[in-house]
Amino acid sequence: MALVVATHGVDDGPGVALEHARRIAGRHLFTTVRAACLRGRPTIEEVIAELRPAAVRVVPLLMAEGYILAWLQARLAGMGRGQRIELCRTIGTRPEIADIIRGLATAACERKGWEVGRTSLVLAGHGTARFLTSGDTAFAQASRLRASGPFAEVFCAFLEQEPFLADVVARIEGPVVVAGFFVDAGPHGSDDVEAALAPFGERVAYLGPLGGHPRISDLIVEAASQCAPVEPG
Repeated sequence: MALVVATHGVDDGPGVALEHARRIAGRHLFTTVRAACLRGRPTIEEVIAELRPAAVRVVPLLMAEGYILAWLQARLAGMGRGQRIELCRTIGTRPEIADIIRGLATAACERKGWEVGRTSLVLAGHGTARFLTSGDTAFAQASRLRASGPFAEVFCAFLEQEPFLADVVARIEGPVVVAGFFVDAGPHGSDDVEAALAPFGERVAYLGPLGGHPRISDLIVEAASQCAPVEPG
């Protein structure tokens, strides 16, 4: 069984997906481990074709089950005749993501000297008006964090759909930790978030995008055991 770590892509390449693929390949759990892009090279079509006729499990290294996931599903459905392709759940849906965010945010509070119980946490995602449910994954992770604490409040905010990141942070009193619900530090996960947070100065700490966290490699492996077949078109 081959494993493909499928991602949006950044700077015309697979970004952190490539490092995760290399790390997982070193464990010798799959016959082949490859990273593939929806935008960039190598494309998902190129990688699937190179692996034919081997059976393939595709793990979406995406944070949202929205527009990009639907695009991946459509592209997979148009390939793989005579080849078994299985699509796993998106990494951003995993409950362990909330644990990663909690750990990073708590550590940031300690570095800043902020009391965790008086600090608010914001999950900042991309969002899009083209796919109305694109924010649902972030809202689900925020609910997990809200239920388990220990932060004063937990919010979701987005760059391209309401509630917008700058508006949410402006309404919060006291220190704020912002977790980037992104895979890579591309234009959105780095530049756009930092520009939105710039007016708030030192009372806001940005953790950066989550996709490069080493534990994500473990989640990719775990997700690869929970796939459902994708029917070829």
